[in-house]
Order: sequence, then structure tokens, then C-alpha cells
Amino acid sequence: ISLGFWTGIAATLLKSGKILHGIFKLPVPLSETSVCNVPPNSDHGNILRRVKNFIIDKASMIPVYALKAIDNCLSDMNCNSIFDGKIIKLGGYFRQVLLVVTRAPPAAVLDAYLQRSSMWNNFHQIQLMQYMRANTNEQDFSSWLLQLKSVFLQSFLDNLAEDTIDIPGAAEEMKNRVALSPKNSYCLGVNEEILSRLPTETKIYLSTESVTSDNEEEVQNYPMEFIHFLTPSGMLPHRFNLKAGAIIMQDMGL
Repeated sequence: ISLGFWTGIAATLLKSGKILHGIFKLPVPLSETSVCNVPPNSDHGNILRRVKNFIIDKASMIPVYALKAIDNCLSDMNCNSIFDGKIIKLGGYFRQVLLVVTRAPPAAVLDAYLQRSSMWNNFHQIQLMQYMRANTNEQDFSSWLLQLKSVFLQSFLDNLAEDTIDIPGAAEEMKNRVALSPKNSYCLGVNEEILSRLPTETKIYLSTESVTSDNEEEVQNYPMEFIHFLTPSGMLPHRFNLKAGAIIMQDMGL
């Protein structure tokens, strides 16, 4: 049995867990024409040949061409059957973590999903019917997790009373509180919603940017309006609003 994961962090959670790039010698970066660097008669090829069962977690992050490369690698070992007739168990939750296709339009991202693979119909799908991390008396929380989305969040904010926002006076009161957001853009919206409910005056701070290049034509390709629209991860927006009494967190790594 071989335990495989798409990310190194997930691989450290289980004993003997390894990333798929190490198990199958997948190249970096991956493409539709990528092949595994495992000669059939090599020592590593003999190790893969002896494995009968591959268990792969976080499969929702695996692009379809990686699965194809793995199939080609195993099929070259002995025969031309899918995955050399070995048992492949894919585990993952497509609502939790999806694959990342750099600078790709939505259509290209959808085409990279495992469900678009020609081998997908050969998998027998088993669905998890019960959230095992929640106790029997916490099923309402499980249902709430499934309903959690931007629309639900907005309706939740709309129903808040004006006196609901209570800024804790001590750090001890904050340690068990957390706000989760799937995207940075959602965080900006939540921040603005909370600021709008504070009674103090809004202070607006604008960023200062410049494009530096020896090529004048290259400078013209980056107008200030475009730069102001960008919100890179870990950076403040161009128009930063603050109010007295609002909680802010400073990133000391900047």
C-alpha cells in the first residue's frame, strides 16, 4: 500500500505519507504532455510494480493530466490496462480544496478537473453521509457548514442588530473567536460592512504607486487605474478606510 498526497503539508499528517511528485516522479511544472520519470525496469519502477493499492488524498487538487501521466506510468509496467490493474483510491472533497490553474479562464479550470478525465467513469464513487468530526448533538453545525456561502453571509450580516458589534477589551476575550473567508475579496467586503456599522468618522488613506522602467512603452502598459484596482494577497487596497475603534492587525513581515 502506498499513501500519496498532492501537497507536502498533507503528506506530513500521516506516517509514510508522500507527495505524488515523489511517488511517480511527476515533472514540475505539469502539462498535458507530461510523463513520469520512472523507467519500467528501474529500481523505482520495481517498487511501483510491487504496490497493489494506491491511496491518494486531496484528489480534488489533482489536474486531469497528472492522473493521465500516472496511468501511463503504471500501464507501461506490465500491461495496457488502466493503472496496470492496480487499486486506486481517491479521497477528497470538491467543496473544500480545488486545483489551481495559473492565469486560466474558468473554462480551462473546469477542463482540468478529474471529472473531465476519460478514466473517471471507471471509478466507483462512495459518498460520505455523516460528518464524523461533529458529535451527534452538533448536526446543526454540519448543516450550517454546507449552507455557508457568500449569499448566506450577506443575509446574516443584514440581520445583525446595530448594537451587535462588541469590540472585546481584552485579548482573552478574542482567543476563541475567528472569522473565515474563502477569498480575499470577501474579506474586504466584510471589513467594509463592519466599518459601516461603527459610529465614528471614516478616515480615507490612499496608496502611492509608481511604475519604474527604462522602457517608456512598458510604463504605458500599466496605467494607475489598473494598479489601483489590484489587491495582491497581504497588501492593503488602494483606498484604505479606517475608523476610530476598529480592530486592525499589522503584518510585521512587510
